[in-house]
This record gives sequence, structure tokens and C-alpha cells, in this order.
Amino acid sequence: MSKRCTLILLLGGLVTSALSWAELPLGEKPDASTSDVATQATEQPAAKVAPPIPAEVLKIGEITAKFGKLDGTCTTWNIGCVPAGDTITRDEGGVRSALAKYHIGFIGFFSGTGGYNFAQAPQNPQVYNYEKPDWDTGALMWVTYNFPSATKMQFVTGGIFQRTSYSGIAGYNIFRPTNAYLHQELFNGKLAYTIGWLNNDTFVYGGYIAGNLASGTLGVNAVIPYEVGMGYTPYIAPAVVLKYKFKNGLYAIADIQRSQDPNGTRAGQERDKLGFRLIPHGDGALYMPEIGYQKVAAPGVKEIWFRATGFYNASHYQDYSSVNDVYTGVKGHNGAGSVVFEQQITQPDKYLAYRGLYWTATTQGALPDYNVYEAYYQFALYSLGLFHSRPLDLMIFNVNRTQFSRTVLNTFQQLPHSSGAQMGVPAYDDSTSISGTYGYHICPGTSLNAIFSYTRHPTFAPKLDNPLTGILKLNFNF
Repeated sequence: MSKRCTLILLLGGLVTSALSWAELPLGEKPDASTSDVATQATEQPAAKVAPPIPAEVLKIGEITAKFGKLDGTCTTWNIGCVPAGDTITRDEGGVRSALAKYHIGFIGFFSGTGGYNFAQAPQNPQVYNYEKPDWDTGALMWVTYNFPSATKMQFVTGGIFQRTSYSGIAGYNIFRPTNAYLHQELFNGKLAYTIGWLNNDTFVYGGYIAGNLASGTLGVNAVIPYEVGMGYTPYIAPAVVLKYKFKNGLYAIADIQRSQDPNGTRAGQERDKLGFRLIPHGDGALYMPEIGYQKVAAPGVKEIWFRATGFYNASHYQDYSSVNDVYTGVKGHNGAGSVVFEQQITQPDKYLAYRGLYWTATTQGALPDYNVYEAYYQFALYSLGLFHSRPLDLMIFNVNRTQFSRTVLNTFQQLPHSSGAQMGVPAYDDSTSISGTYGYHICPGTSLNAIFSYTRHPTFAPKLDNPLTGILKLNFNF
């Protein structure tokens, strides 16, 4: 994943280099009171004076210098993690420093979310989240151990707790592990491997806008990668990932993962409560190759990230190409593809290079005979630190469209109505959503996201009114 985090203090190194470039070291003020300086001022042309460094830049640089040494212990390789300087606990009581002496780091995240559909009264029974006033909470903890050697080897493990007021979200009320893997970089970082139980949505495919865990549903929120069996938090799966970095930003990833249950999350959870079973019966291998090109924002260099990901699942999925196939239980192998492009448009700050306006576009497709969702298209504009006085705020405008499988639609329309199976019921063939959010950084470790979303055709079946949903999400980092 991109190293742009929820809060961008990881770019403190850029601040330091920019300060050096400006020839005004942090905290140093020129002394113009000496006679030598006064004499030079009268006898020589006036030297160029660097413009004053903005206060917000100095503040970020100061925090980075104070806590940056702790970030190496807790930063995982696949997604940018909130640095110690922007957490509630920071190094209170010297806890992080004490753990760092033993090469241990930790990342804590808690969020509370409330949402409501303002457009119409909810159905009875409820069929989607936030159709009526709903809430959900989640707490995540990762612990890292960095082996004390030059091998750049790291072990990561953690757990998650989630609860929701809407029981229709499969398996959401859970407490379970989220990962347990070993990662190592070789040949000066050119080659890396990861092996263990992973949340693969953060290792390939890059579904978080700005590398921000808190913006998850506002990023690439297509279900297609999960539909074809990709592991995700909290539904981890054993996997092996190899990544090779070529010159000039090119890279390639080979990822082999045990597939999620072809019959869905609920069925998989019944057979594998914690997700640590190596090969539950019926789950084959999911192959996810990816090629990409990435440059991280730096002074004078705008960020760019392109990636193309393939998915091939050797498990057996239900074939919906005809009514006879549904009745006889004919099955086949599943597959999909994803292409995502992100680019920084503006870079108004020579010190904080990440700041600016970005655009991103996504297109995804899946085999229509085996998947309810056939295609997904998305375009988003987002900004990081749009306002000079708010360098850690996030703003997103997102439009996406999901195409339901016409094969599945045609087959379901021919089946007699079956209670709970949505067969023979009128159905839509697509869904379109427009959403916007503003993420307000309140104080170190705390941010608030306000989200509004309008969806045309919220469900595959039955046909429902279009919701206008308001969501508030409060995030805490520890």
C-alpha cells in the first residue's frame, strides 16, 4: 500500500529535507545584530532571504523529530500506519520507548460509526445497513516484532473486535485474529516475501483512498475481489506473497492465497471460526498476480500509482448460466480483473509534498456466470491537506457504479419465488452511488469523518427506494 497514512507524519523526512533545502534549520534564527552582518549589508548586495516556514510545517517537523524514532518499530510494510506522534498515547509513560528497546511496536485503532437514511422509512425487515438509525464499532490492535539484525525481518500479529446494531452484516459481531505473518526484505528492498495468515486486501489491489483505513468504504468499495474469494480484515487466509521492485517505480507481485468459502462469509465462518484452518474442505487456491508503477510524493515529484491485478480461483463456484445448472449444482472456476490508477494533480506545498488534489479511477470485471456482481466503475477526487491551516484533513468526492450480472438476473427471473432466496422477484441490473466526506483532524490521535451518500438501486433484489445516507465516524489512534 501507499505509505500515505491517515495522518501524514510519516512524511516528516520530507519536511526535514525541505527545511535543509531552504537553509533554515528548525529552531535556528538568523542573528542580524552583529556589526559584521551590518557591515556586509551595507557593502554587499542583499542576500536572498528564504521565506518563513509555515507554522504547521514547523509543528509537524517538531513532532516527527521527537517521536519519529519510534515509528520504525510499528510501521508494517503493506499499509501506512499512524505514527507515534499522531496517537493519543504517543509515548506516555515511556511505554513505546521501553517496548522499542526490545524491538516491539504496536498499533491501536478504534472507531465508532452512526448512520441514518434520510430519504424514506426503513423496510420491515431491514435489508441493508443504515436503512434505519444504526451504529457499529470496531477495535483493532497490531503488535510487531522487528528482528534485531540487518535482515529487515518483521513479525506481525493482531486481533479485532467488531459489533453492529444491524445483524444483516454477515459475521460482523466478532472477536478474532486479523493476521499472523512474517515479512522480510532482501537485496536492499528489491525483493520481499510475506508468509502467514494475511488480510490480502491491503497487500494487493489497494482499496483504501490515500492509504487511509478510516476511508475504507469511500475508496474502491467494489465487492468483486471479495466475491471471487480474496481474504480481508477480519477474514484472514493463509497466503504467500512475493514482491519485486524494478527500476523507476515498476513492481510485480505474485500472491497465492487459500480462497474464502465460495458460498460466502457466513458459510466460511461456520467452518473456520478463527480463520486459521489451512485448507477447509472445498476451498481451493486463489492466484492474484499484480503489476504496477508507483512514485511517492516528494518535493518536486507528484505521486502516481497504477496497478493491474488478476484473480483466478481454483475453487468450485455455482454456475448460474442456466436454470438447469442451478438445479443440478453445476460448478466451475471463478475469475476477475482490476485496474486502478491514482495521480496527484497539484502540489502547493514545497515542504509537505503529499498536500494537494488527487484523482483516482477504477474498473473491475468478474465472470458473469459465477458472480452476482459483474462489473464496477469508480471515479474519485480527493484532497490531502487542502487548506494550509488544516494539513492533516482529508476530503473525498466519489462516484461509482456496480453492474449486476445479467446472467444471474436472467436465471433468477426464471426460477419460482423461494422464501429468503430472492428468486423470481423483480430485480435491478445496476447500482450507482455518489458520496462525499470530510475528515477533520481534531487533535493528535483523533479525527471525525462526516459522510453523505446517495445510492440509486441499493440492492440487487427486491427493488427498493433510493437512500440518502448520513454517516458520522469518530476515529481514535493509540
